[in-house]
Amino acid sequence: MQPVMPKGYSMRQRTRRGLVGDCLPGPLVVALLIVVVVVAPSCATVTSDPQVDRVEAAPADAEAERLRVEVERLRAEFDQQLAAGDAASALTTLLQADPRWVRPDSALTAHVRRAADQLTRDQLRDLLAGIPLGQPAIAPVQVAYARRLRLANQEAEARRFAEAALAAGATGSDAEDARALLDGRPLGVDGQLEIAALLPLSGSPALQRFAAELQEGFEAAVAASSLNGDAVSLRIFDDGGDPELAGSLVRSLADGEAVAVIGPLDEPSLRAAVQSRRGTLPLVSPTAWALPAGAEAVYSLSADERQGPESLAAWAITADLLQVVVMHPSVGPGSLEADFFSEAFRASGGSVLRRFTYEPGDAFFREQMEAIRGLRPQALVFTTPPEDVQALATQAAFFALDTLGIQLLGTAGWTDPGVLAEVGSRYTDGVVVAAPVLRSNEREGFERFVAAYESHFQRTLTQPDVAALGYDAASLVLRVLESGARTPAEVARALDDVQDLAGATGVYSVRDGRVARSHEIVCLAEGRREVLGAAERPVPVYRPFEADPETGIVPEGPGHLTGFVCPSRAPSDVPPDTTLYSFR
Repeated sequence: MQPVMPKGYSMRQRTRRGLVGDCLPGPLVVALLIVVVVVAPSCATVTSDPQVDRVEAAPADAEAERLRVEVERLRAEFDQQLAAGDAASALTTLLQADPRWVRPDSALTAHVRRAADQLTRDQLRDLLAGIPLGQPAIAPVQVAYARRLRLANQEAEARRFAEAALAAGATGSDAEDARALLDGRPLGVDGQLEIAALLPLSGSPALQRFAAELQEGFEAAVAASSLNGDAVSLRIFDDGGDPELAGSLVRSLADGEAVAVIGPLDEPSLRAAVQSRRGTLPLVSPTAWALPAGAEAVYSLSADERQGPESLAAWAITADLLQVVVMHPSVGPGSLEADFFSEAFRASGGSVLRRFTYEPGDAFFREQMEAIRGLRPQALVFTTPPEDVQALATQAAFFALDTLGIQLLGTAGWTDPGVLAEVGSRYTDGVVVAAPVLRSNEREGFERFVAAYESHFQRTLTQPDVAALGYDAASLVLRVLESGARTPAEVARALDDVQDLAGATGVYSVRDGRVARSHEIVCLAEGRREVLGAAERPVPVYRPFEADPETGIVPEGPGHLTGFVCPSRAPSDVPPDTTLYSFR
């Protein structure tokens, strides 16, 4: 029979007192208190009450159960959002939760890694900005962000987040990638990554030569990659220059092992390939001058060159060349460049007096040149491909446009190596061009290409132009593979993060899903390009007036204008007040 408990007597108090008072007869209590250290443990063992133990354990068991429920709820919410394709929300849910509810295991870590790989660099940055560095499961996200930072040439920041990932307990492939990022090494590859290339190997003889030179550029880039030689394979497929065959090949490649395709080369074949492919297999064309509208994961090194024409327009405005005429081919990239220049120039307050077109292959431009003389613009802008430069430059000189004070401006075609080597400097000196940047903070990209080519083929490179373009297209794909992309979807996402890739033909970045080359303003001088400073411009050159044969009087003024030269070539005696235009 249980004793009756007095008012205010709790079960906990009973338990404490029971160790002494409830288990022994009253007369022994005093004596027992003297020897409590010896007797109490034995007594407590004898009088242990299971009901009391359960009551005391109940709060702890309830807390454990609540924690278990929260862990399961959080994991279910994370999995549901990830399955719905909302990787950003899934990671936000997980990483902003109470750390006690996050129980990382191999499965959860793999899911976090997969979710992080689906986010852009900016999304990863914003996500990490609000997460404590010690949060469980954060390491895969930090490694993913560090890989994207490497693609953007932000090596110091990439190392900082790689180090943070290791401190947060990164394991497995995350730890391996973090250590590779810290050491400046390429990320590891399991198995072999396949890059496919589509080339017209059975086209016309001229097309075959072009394709062969591009292939040499591809091979040189793969050979020079920092990835292990067995980590990447390059497979060449012949599309014959046929859009239908190109589409069929891409459809089969999308179902195979390729992580990216270099090619096709022209816009019709590229459009057919986009229509035929399944999934997000990236297509990188070295030469297509237009991209299919709305297509994702499709890139070209030669399409929509906006930055050059827009840079040239900005320079012209700054130089107070506010009235210009534009001359361009009726079709092709030059026509698009003329659109880009005109749009940017007008938006900045300039006036395009007229646009003259010509058909590709034309060699005589008398009608256009005479009309330009009549308009007397401050500048004549040529947005022309390299093959048209010689004919246009010589006729601009023949019609003496520069003696009328008309400054010649051009886009990248004027700085093509073939143009600088073959077109006489008397026709190109003093021309201002928006040209692709050839140098980066590292060693010159072109020199790196030449060294890779000659090392791989064991012969001197004599005709670099086409091979250099192939080298750059392959380098773009290799860049993202070296930074950890391993599937077509990962390659497509990573390509959008590439910044300042120093290639053989320029410094490339991907902006808004398009490949863009960085441009600079240069002045042509004796077959070389001289970068113009912020306030530099070509200098007008004059031939002194001759004395009047009857009076012997020499007219006042600097003389007859004969053209323009770059600042470094300017005569030392040019009067300061003879400049034809000034900078704002």
